[in-house]
Order: sequence, then structure tokens, then C-alpha cells
Amino acid sequence: TNASITSNQAIAPDGTQTADLIIANSTDQPRLERGISSTTATSTVSWFVKKYNARYVGIAQFNSNSTQPNVIFDLDNGSVIRVESNTTQSIIPLANGWYKISMSYSHFATDSNNIFKLTISNGSTAFTASNIGDGVYCWGSNYIDLAYDTSYIPALSNQAVTRTVDFCHIGSGLQNILNT
Repeated sequence: TNASITSNQAIAPDGTQTADLIIANSTDQPRLERGISSTTATSTVSWFVKKYNARYVGIAQFNSNSTQPNVIFDLDNGSVIRVESNTTQSIIPLANGWYKISMSYSHFATDSNNIFKLTISNGSTAFTASNIGDGVYCWGSNYIDLAYDTSYIPALSNQAVTRTVDFCHIGSGLQNILNT
């Protein structure tokens, strides 16, 4: 949708050559999008992204109501630069210039046509790119009916996937702080 996708153009966060390059074909809403069906009042969507030549990327939700939650992230300095509507968001730096970006948002009971989008942004609106040819690498979107982000769950088909256990290791430095 107003963007071209070229598969397997970069090394993904998992070390495989599976990250796709998304390039704006228009300045009007260049994006990837996915329809969702939510069973809860709050949902979270996340993507792994890396700068190709576009500085800004957004996450947006389209629905049948007038509220369109969206967030814009700056891939040059790893920050959130614009937030609209009832959202919480995060940008987490990873190795080799990758970020995990996420947005949690509340649904209305009357929402229909729920679509979440990864957009190439101009920095002032999530729905407009600066130039045709602006692009980002992306890999591994995740949608979950929770008010917070979780670890990535690869789903290579439309089959339900069961989450494995997430572990947290507390290093000795943090353990020393916790024990004081």
C-alpha cells in the first residue's frame, strides 16, 4: 500500500538474512498493514525496524471511529517524537542499528475495521513520508491482546502459536544493588 517490499535485504535481529526493505512509492501513507480482531480492551503491536534512509517511522491504528492512535519514532536517536491519542509506547535499541518499537492502545467497544500499520513518516504525521524512495528495514511484527509488549513470537502461518517461557537473568551487579 503505497510502498514496495523487497524480501531478505538485510540481516535481521535473529542473525538471518530475512529482514525486508520497505520503500515509499508515494508520500501519501506508505505503509504495511494488517487487519486484526481484538478480544480485549487494550492491545499492543510491535515491529523490529532499522533505518535504511528514512529517519522516522510510525505505528498507527485505523478503526471505524474518529480516534486514530499513532506514534512516531526517530531512528537516528532512538526516541519517541510524537504521540497521539490514548497510547503507551516504547523504542528499545538492539544490536546493529535495530530497534524494537511498540504501541499499546485502548479499543472502543464499537470499533470495527481494526487495522494496524507500520508507516514511513516525515516526523510530523505518521501518515506522510518526506520523499518517494524513503525506506526502512523491518522484520517480525507482533500483535497481542495485552496492555504491554512481550517477547517476539514467530508465526510463519495462520496457526495459533503457544508462547514458551520467558526467562530473566539478573546479573551479579544488579543482584548486589538489590541486596543493599
